[in-house]
Amino acid sequence: MRVWKKTLLTLADEDAPTGLDRTFADHARGMGGYTCVGYRSREEFFSTYFDGRLRDYEAFLTAHLPRSGRTLSIASGRAVNEMRLADRGYEIVCSDLEPVCPEPLRALFPQYRFMRWDALNATVPEARFDNVMSLGFVYLLPPDSLDTFMARVAALVAPGGVFILDSAGSPDNLVANFLHEVVLPIDARYTCAALNVRARVKGGAFRRVRQKHHGYRYRDREFVSVAKRHGFDLEAVSHTDFENEWNRMFLYKYALSRLPPVRAAMLKAGSLMPYVRMFAFRRAA
Repeated sequence: MRVWKKTLLTLADEDAPTGLDRTFADHARGMGGYTCVGYRSREEFFSTYFDGRLRDYEAFLTAHLPRSGRTLSIASGRAVNEMRLADRGYEIVCSDLEPVCPEPLRALFPQYRFMRWDALNATVPEARFDNVMSLGFVYLLPPDSLDTFMARVAALVAPGGVFILDSAGSPDNLVANFLHEVVLPIDARYTCAALNVRARVKGGAFRRVRQKHHGYRYRDREFVSVAKRHGFDLEAVSHTDFENEWNRMFLYKYALSRLPPVRAAMLKAGSLMPYVRMFAFRRAA
């Protein structure tokens, strides 16, 4: 496990938080706020919010999440993948600390169901779910909280049920650590200096570099180990999205990615730090 510090380029006078998100409001602020735009139709909703990473989620979910039975989604947020599954006939119950735009969402999807539930602290529901899924959440958990989370998921899933987990970040390995701890801070400092020179000459806002405690990055085997400790066996794993981490680098996003040979080489190296790592576990019967 590695502490994940995210390098940010912010306005010089912006009071941006640097600590780990601990509340729903903290996370919403970090996401730029949960506005309720794009809810005039199902088509607009999906075209607005169903992006590349969520497409990777869907491919894995439809391949490994059983259609039968009730599925609880933990930390469902805007519930984009959940509503796409519901449209396919899955029975999904969303859960989070707070719902996101519940009334506009229910107007589009009458099958939307929400349960306000704190996955780490609230009482575990007595009625078990046939399956559980959790996307974009566990990167916020230190090791002791990850263990607690997995124990509570084990108490939720019926014997023989499936648990789908997304790592929500690249692994703790040499390549990813070098990118986040060396390359990205240097890239941000040079970019910041260039933008501030431009602001001084042409006018405009000045910027500064900050580091935020974004979360934690785990190795695959660490997820598998803690899951096994709580009665889950690994059935499938998938690594996708080899470009997301490079896109954090300004030099790559705005210059190097436009050079096909360079992009091809970077994508190959990016396979060592996939941003989307999906796991399918089955609860022991």
